[in-house]
Amino acid sequence: MEGAVILTGAMVVVKLFGALFKIFVLKQLSGIGAAYFNTAYTLFTPVYSLALAGFPTAVAKMVAGYEAQKRFRDIKKTVRVSAFLFLAVGLFGSLVLGLAAYPYVKFNAMEGALMATLAIAPSLLFLCITSVLRGYYEGMRDMRPTAVSEVVEVVVKVLVGLVATWFVIHIGYEQYAFSGVVFGHPAASEEQAYLLIMPYAAAAAITGVTASTLAGMIYMILRYKRRGDGITQAELYASPKPERAKEIIKKLVKIAIPISLGAFVLNLATLIDTMTITNGMNHAFTKHFEAIDSIFGKIVPKENYNPELFGTFLYGAYSFAFSIFNLVPAFTGIFGKSALPNVVHCWASKNREGLTRNIESTLRVSSLIAVPAGIGLCALAEPLLSLLYSSQPAEVAIAYPSMQIMGISVIFLAILTPAFSILQAVDKVYLPVKLMVIGSLLKIAVNLLLIPIPAINLKGAALGTLICYLFIAAASLILVQKAAGVKLRMSGIVLKPAIAGIFCGISAWSGFGLLQRELSQGVSTILAVTIGAFVYLLVLLIVKGISRQDVRMLPKGEKIAKTLEKWGLLG
Repeated sequence: MEGAVILTGAMVVVKLFGALFKIFVLKQLSGIGAAYFNTAYTLFTPVYSLALAGFPTAVAKMVAGYEAQKRFRDIKKTVRVSAFLFLAVGLFGSLVLGLAAYPYVKFNAMEGALMATLAIAPSLLFLCITSVLRGYYEGMRDMRPTAVSEVVEVVVKVLVGLVATWFVIHIGYEQYAFSGVVFGHPAASEEQAYLLIMPYAAAAAITGVTASTLAGMIYMILRYKRRGDGITQAELYASPKPERAKEIIKKLVKIAIPISLGAFVLNLATLIDTMTITNGMNHAFTKHFEAIDSIFGKIVPKENYNPELFGTFLYGAYSFAFSIFNLVPAFTGIFGKSALPNVVHCWASKNREGLTRNIESTLRVSSLIAVPAGIGLCALAEPLLSLLYSSQPAEVAIAYPSMQIMGISVIFLAILTPAFSILQAVDKVYLPVKLMVIGSLLKIAVNLLLIPIPAINLKGAALGTLICYLFIAAASLILVQKAAGVKLRMSGIVLKPAIAGIFCGISAWSGFGLLQRELSQGVSTILAVTIGAFVYLLVLLIVKGISRQDVRMLPKGEKIAKTLEKWGLLG
């Protein structure tokens, strides 16, 4: 939990800046540019997961195991061996991403995303070294280097990405105003100029992501060279002879491959949306034009209202909801990452009590965060999107019905993320892969069936996501107990947060409805969120949904816990 608190502090900064980056980038790019940006990022994420995501966890798990056995020479050798291995994997991943860029954007009828997809390819190479060192320090239960490097990355991403995007758009419109030509292409109108500028602007925004990974890598290398890891010469001298490099590589690969596959399929949901929404909506536009026109005719801008750009614009609008959707799992994922070394330690030492306590605490805290956030997103979908994207009313009108469904989905996604980490820690590394494959197949079926139906349209993708994550989260909670041999108190993990969450959603929704009669929509939204949070905490205390251990993590938590115990409010 100490590690989780450190990562949470960093994550608050990272997600705040990351959210600001997404909001301001999408404000500049609007629907078409947002589609290009997200198309590139959606390909990058699963390729990164397949190439690198499993290795930091593998390094962390091996280092944690060696540290428990006082095998400090093996720890050092693991870092050296994994650095060379990761470098090769990073180079290969960047090459694959670059070669796959054109056929990928061509298949998705999104050729404008080509430059952005190529611009993000080098980031895989930079991430490889960062991943080694992050996994190393996390295995040693030192979360500070990971936290600081993530802050460095997001600051660089915001500065480089926003400035580069603004500069490209500014230059593009200046060229149009001066000569009627945009980056070498003639533009007959301002709308056409916008369409010509967006591929370059999306690539500029993606450049911020690539620059951030380079900055994170530089920080981790400098940090390791200057401060080391705390292992003393005496500890190295007393430790046994290290294993051969070949054996270490075998262990790394054995652990990493199933985790990478799990991370890969975990990101398949967004890739499935990219590959089905654009084509599905373009098909509906052509085959069911009258029905589509009755729904979107007054919403979609005229320059995008054609068979070539209609699906692209809708996918870009849909991505506005995803910019908020992804925040919650990012926060709960840190508890799984932080709990991993402790779960491994308890599992290796056969400490059943400690294993149960760590698993239950991780899942409970994740649920306490995910439930109110998800229900709040569902209840306040339209006002929240309007608050963040007030200058894009068309995109908001298209995105908010899907976000209402995605708000419920985010609860299950946020819980399954730490559940997967726990399964990996207790040597059930292939279970997450199997669950995600089944969930992805469910999502593909739902997307292909529902998206082309005009009355359902984008909501079909959101429903596919809901069904996918509901199945996986339910199965994960059952399998965690079976795999670890523990019995979890599900009332604290599921029931009590759900009860408090329902009251949270009702109070936020009704509060917004009453407040907007007298106040502006933005102020009403902020106050409604505050009301929902207060009611959630109040009901949670009444049903005793918070434990003493949860409160002790807070500043002056011991004192607060004693006070709440006197009132009989802790579970």
